[in-house]
Amino acid sequence: MVIKFLVQAIQNQRNLQPKYYKITSYVGAIGCALGLAFFSWQFENLFAVLNLDTSVPLRQMASGVVFTGLVVMIVSFAFAVYFGAVLVALIFSFFAVLSGRFNVKQAFDYVFLFKYPESWYKNT
Repeated sequence: MVIKFLVQAIQNQRNLQPKYYKITSYVGAIGCALGLAFFSWQFENLFAVLNLDTSVPLRQMASGVVFTGLVVMIVSFAFAVYFGAVLVALIFSFFAVLSGRFNVKQAFDYVFLFKYPESWYKNT
């Protein structure tokens, strides 16, 4: 289900006119950069929450602790990047709604569903 959603989102972006493809690429890149900054900021806190001592080598920790820490880090990383992308897309959509380029439904679709206005696609 998630894979199908991501594949559809990629196909939607590839079918955009070049001008709008650039806009969505910039919004996505800025969002991912913001997400990475957020992840790096929370990285130390994740070690504290998991009660991991950063001075102990991984090979000396129990494998269950290492696996749990790895899973939490990966999920946290994915969430941080998604959160950054959604935040930047939300800000972009807010200004697009204020300027009349989007209506509220189009803004919602753009931010959360990665669907674009019909006029953005090629051959429209």
